[in-house]
Amino acid sequence: GTLVDSRRDISLAANAVRLAWGLPAATSEAIASFVGDGVRMLLARALAHGRDLEPWELAEQELDDAQQEFGIHYQEHLLDHTDLYPGIRGLLDDLAPRPLFLATNKPRAFTVPILEGLDLVQVFEAVVCGDDVARRKPHPDHLRQCLHGTDIASERCLMVGDSHNDVLPAHALG
Repeated sequence: GTLVDSRRDISLAANAVRLAWGLPAATSEAIASFVGDGVRMLLARALAHGRDLEPWELAEQELDDAQQEFGIHYQEHLLDHTDLYPGIRGLLDDLAPRPLFLATNKPRAFTVPILEGLDLVQVFEAVVCGDDVARRKPHPDHLRQCLHGTDIASERCLMVGDSHNDVLPAHALG
C-alpha cells in the first residue's frame, strides 16, 4: 500500500492458500507483484503462478473457496509484519491540519483492524474500503465517497497513491 507495508502478511496468507491447495509457496516478491487489483485477482494470479494456467481459467467456486481461506488466515495475521512505511507517521502528522481521507480496495474487515493496530483511526475524516462502494478503484466511486458530505471540491484535492489504480480515479474525478 501507499501508507502501510503489508506485503509480507499478504504473501504469507496467499501462500497459506497455495499450500492448502498442494502447491509450493511462491516467493514474497512474486505474490507482491500480484497485489493491486483486489484479493480475488491476487488469488487468481497466486494460484495460477508456476502452473500451466492463466488466472481467468480458475473456476468461480475455486476462487470463492480460496478467498475464504485467505480471509481466515489474513484476519488472524494481518498485523504480524505490517507496519507504516518509514516517515509516514511524521508525514500524516504534518498533514493533520488538513482533512485526510483513505480510499483502499482492501475490505473493511481487514482495513479497520490495521488502522486500529497502527493507531491511525483518528487520522482520517473518512475511510472508504473496497466493499463500501459498488465499483472499486480504478473507478472514482471511492474518491467520491470520501468527499461525500463535505464541501471540498475534488479539484482542490491531492491524491497520493502508488499504482495506476490510484492515478486513474484521481484523473477521472478531476
